[in-house]
Amino acid sequence: MKKDVEELIRIVAKEEGKRELLKEIVKNELRGMVRELLEEVALVEREAFCESEGETKNGFYPRDVGGFFGTVEDIRIPRTREGGFKPFFIRPYRKGSYDIEDLVIAMYQGGCSTRDITRTMEILLEHRYSASWVSRMPHVIQEKVDEFRHRKIELWYPAVFLDGVVLKIR
Repeated sequence: MKKDVEELIRIVAKEEGKRELLKEIVKNELRGMVRELLEEVALVEREAFCESEGETKNGFYPRDVGGFFGTVEDIRIPRTREGGFKPFFIRPYRKGSYDIEDLVIAMYQGGCSTRDITRTMEILLEHRYSASWVSRMPHVIQEKVDEFRHRKIELWYPAVFLDGVVLKIR
């Protein structure tokens, strides 16, 4: 962290009742660090993409991405002239970089109670989810898994196999 932020954290930590201010300062600093990291990763990823696909670079565009520390605003996303490049953290038609359902199921599989998951979601996402909502999530997934396991198996399934040989000829 920067020196001025560290000094401010030290001052605020001494005074009681200023936890929210300290929390916001840390979140802002983390957002800045995440922005820098994502921009660097996207640049390296674009370099590799341009080398493998033969495309050319074509500037940047701004994008907001939601994350655990709030929305990271104005990330400079590199682009290519043909438009085929998309960084790994940008999903089409989504503003967030995570799926809440995936987080809940992963924590549930890890042995967390529904109350622990609710508390964690409230801290990370600043939004209150009820324990009943959290407990319903794995059951919805389990219903889909059971439906898939008990589906009717067809007698015939069409399959296509393709094979090819590439020869260089002068």
